[in-house]
Amino acid sequence: MMPRPQFVLPRASRLAGILTGLAAAWAGLAAAAEPPAVTEAAEPAGSAAASPTKADSPQLLFERAVGLFFADDPAGSAAAFDDLIEARPDLAAGLWQRGLALYYAGRYAEGRRQFELHRTVNPNDVENPAWHFLCLARTTSPEQARAAMLPVGPDPRVPMREILAFYRGDGTTAEVLKAAERGDAGNRRNQLCYAHLYLGLYAEVTGDTAAARDHITQAAGRYGMDHYMGRVAKLHTRLRGWESDGPKPEPAAAEPDSEAAAQTADQARYVGTWRVVSIEANGETSDDDDRRILVNNRADGSWTLTVDGREVASGKNTLDPLAVPKEIDIEITAGDGKGSVLRGIYEFDGATSRRLCFRGGNGWRPAEFSGAVGSDSVLVGFERQ
Repeated sequence: MMPRPQFVLPRASRLAGILTGLAAAWAGLAAAAEPPAVTEAAEPAGSAAASPTKADSPQLLFERAVGLFFADDPAGSAAAFDDLIEARPDLAAGLWQRGLALYYAGRYAEGRRQFELHRTVNPNDVENPAWHFLCLARTTSPEQARAAMLPVGPDPRVPMREILAFYRGDGTTAEVLKAAERGDAGNRRNQLCYAHLYLGLYAEVTGDTAAARDHITQAAGRYGMDHYMGRVAKLHTRLRGWESDGPKPEPAAAEPDSEAAAQTADQARYVGTWRVVSIEANGETSDDDDRRILVNNRADGSWTLTVDGREVASGKNTLDPLAVPKEIDIEITAGDGKGSVLRGIYEFDGATSRRLCFRGGNGWRPAEFSGAVGSDSVLVGFERQ
């Protein structure tokens, strides 16, 4: 399911237009202006940014809400999200982040309704019924919450299937942790972060504070991650006054030869000319535009972006093929948007297709490949030419 910019993008028929000027194929900005950079901490009280009004842009309200959340002010965050959906009720269903703020603000009934609403746009995410369970367990009982759990489709992420079974009463702690231990070191750390977070949240609402503290401090410390839910684990320990189980370790190191080989292999796969064939942003998809939007990637990591034969930007990519999912930093060194570094994730589908998901405006890196409503990310599909 990091403060993150919420880009309010135009409809599908206009999405391709985002790709011109300001290197918008990367930045994904809706109009002419780039949104303000997001900071982790809230602005000082009394500053202009500290007191957004309902007349402010949805981007600013979203950034403020998430900033307050991770500045340990869930009540203020929930209020900012309220202002956002009052200004833009069409965005409400996608705002799972609001559900988390409501939970930590103690507004459990409203949180439950938010997760019920979110299911209408994201029906396959196990985390949604888990948070719905947590909200309902706070106002009724774990037994009643289990009986009312939201249905959910297939979620391929490990160990989501086991977490779902555990919350339904059909699984065990050992089964969740065993599933999370599968895969390589990079996968395991992320999986164990999720496993311990959701085991800890469950333990807390069922009255086992010692187990809750043990699990969540592990999610925040030993298995800590920098994505949104990893930061939720750290927030939880701060709000409860718990110490984490130690500083977050460095990512598990690969052998030098294998790391170099992975870097070389992915860089080689990236090389070539790729055409943009689809764009998804804020739930709108454009896949039938007749303009030729091409990215020429070179062996040294440099790239150029052209639209109908006109170069609009160039820069350099830095790949991390050992991250899960694979990460890319896109530096714009020339053209409109010069100086921006766009953080994203990427994956290949065979030899001729790949996907890139990113946020603009020097924002946070996406955790999943989605351009859905509320994801505040742009998902781009490419085919090799």
